[in-house]
Amino acid sequence: MTKSDVLQSYASWVGSPVPREIPGIPFANLDVCETDTQLVNRLFYLVPETSSGELRCFFYYEENLFTKDSKGNLNLVESSLHLFNP
Repeated sequence: MTKSDVLQSYASWVGSPVPREIPGIPFANLDVCETDTQLVNRLFYLVPETSSGELRCFFYYEENLFTKDSKGNLNLVESSLHLFNP
């Protein structure tokens, strides 16, 4: 999923024009899978919305794939955005 896809999904959900940037508050950082050579990490975001008088939240996450060298240093290889429906 591209940044544009997430922006369009958010705009549709909130009922507004597509914003330039993805709003969001990071709320969780989770290592999903780790081996000696790589790490898959997810950074979760929420976007609160209260214009209707009720609290609603839009969720998405960034999945990051890192490789690890022999010293354990991480190098970002790939990053992608995904919708999250709790």
